[in-house]
Amino acid sequence: MSYHDVELPDDFQYGSQFGAGFATTPQETASGHQYQIARQAAPRHRMRLRKELLDRNQLAVLKTFALARRGALHTWKVKDWSDFTTAENGTDAPTSLDVILGSGDGSRQAFQLVKTYAESDPGELDRVIELPVAATLLVAENGTPTTAYTLTSPGGIITFNTAPAIGVVVTAGFEFRVPVRFDLSVDEWNALRADDFNIWSLADLTCSEALSEVEYPERTFPGGTQPWGAVSGDVSLSLAQGSLHTIAPTTAINAFLPAPPTLFPGGLEVLALSVTTGAAGSVQPRDDAGNAVGSPISAGNVVRFAAAVSGGTLTWIRF
Repeated sequence: MSYHDVELPDDFQYGSQFGAGFATTPQETASGHQYQIARQAAPRHRMRLRKELLDRNQLAVLKTFALARRGALHTWKVKDWSDFTTAENGTDAPTSLDVILGSGDGSRQAFQLVKTYAESDPGELDRVIELPVAATLLVAENGTPTTAYTLTSPGGIITFNTAPAIGVVVTAGFEFRVPVRFDLSVDEWNALRADDFNIWSLADLTCSEALSEVEYPERTFPGGTQPWGAVSGDVSLSLAQGSLHTIAPTTAINAFLPAPPTLFPGGLEVLALSVTTGAAGSVQPRDDAGNAVGSPISAGNVVRFAAAVSGGTLTWIRF
């Protein structure tokens, strides 16, 4: 499976359904007391989309889209009309002060984009956003707008050219899309319904959010490749981009390994970093705090990294 950077046409009809759910399992003891098991730390959004009264050309576009995704195999992106901006109501225009991404420590350059729900409530929830709409992204340091950063998407990570100073509050606002895949009902039979002469409908376009592999990866990492190509500046690696990263540095650069995501179990051979044969530069791996992880990697070499996690602290092990 892989992520396809394509968006389903968003002209859904009235009657479409949008929403999120959790997987909570109630357990009852012999004495009648009950406790709840939270099987998901993040909500999974689902969408049941209506596409009706289509002409033959519109139908062909949607059929081709589903076929190109191989049904439920590959993920893609869709606009959730009930919640697509970082504004509190999910639909107003974003501002650079919508969400707090963190505070500077003088060395950290990379910050994950999130949307915060129920801010200051005991149940406050940060939702990792991997698919921001780049043209809408607004970022500020202590309330002052800045554009001195680069955006990694998919991944939703902003990397500042210069690390924010100690205590500087980093905020942002943006529109975003949801990574989804078709449900198995579409995978088994994408039924096309003829309503009249040259009038068609797709009765079932149900899709489910592909929860962030940055935050909730499987213990056996699924793989995937991120080809960076020729690079002259530092890069920040993300688990969402794949387990193998290939780089052709034109000078000596740094590659910052991911910070420990929530509930990340770590494991063997989590990431591999390959420096292309014939590259003019080298790559120095560093953890998210900026500490060197071994020596620089020269052209033509591949280094693998395991991840040991203890008490929320991640240690990258090179082998």
